[in-house]
Amino acid sequence: RLLVTYTGTIVPQVEGVTEFVGAAVSTDDGVTWNKIGVDGKILTTNSEDPYIVVNPVTNQLHLYVEKKVSSFPGFHAGIELFIADISDLNTWTSQGVILSENPANPWEAVDVSSPTIIIKEGVWNLYYEGRSGAPQSGTINLATSTDGINFTKSASNPLIYGSQYNNTTPSSTWFTHCVPDDIKMVDSTLY
Repeated sequence: RLLVTYTGTIVPQVEGVTEFVGAAVSTDDGVTWNKIGVDGKILTTNSEDPYIVVNPVTNQLHLYVEKKVSSFPGFHAGIELFIADISDLNTWTSQGVILSENPANPWEAVDVSSPTIIIKEGVWNLYYEGRSGAPQSGTINLATSTDGINFTKSASNPLIYGSQYNNTTPSSTWFTHCVPDDIKMVDSTLY
């Protein structure tokens, strides 16, 4: 069985709910898909950018999402975790916000979002976007955990930053903001 999660946007924008997380399953070769949940939505909260991994200890699914707290254009409230049993993809239990912005850190003073996870040698590596205030500039950061729920931010953050971070002169106009869209591990190498 294959599972895909996605972000859906409500158009026109509805007050309080603009994005949602949906999912679909395929029991064959990935050509035929069936939406699950209510009208394809597996979460009723205002959220986006889902990233899903299997907990190797409990064999449960961990779904990390970017939580939103207001209507369009959307403001972020950190990274929220939902857990489901593999046998019941329609019931996701919130574990609450597991990572929040920190106004004391200029690279993530406004937002933490766009979660991606790699589990390597028993350590959950959560790469995430941090955003500063105006001019808004994105950074890629790291938080680690041994259980996939309780994370500690790295003292080396930010790991990668756009050219506007820390008032540097942009070397090009496209690299002012960066986001960790995905990460994969093949033979112990991260891509």
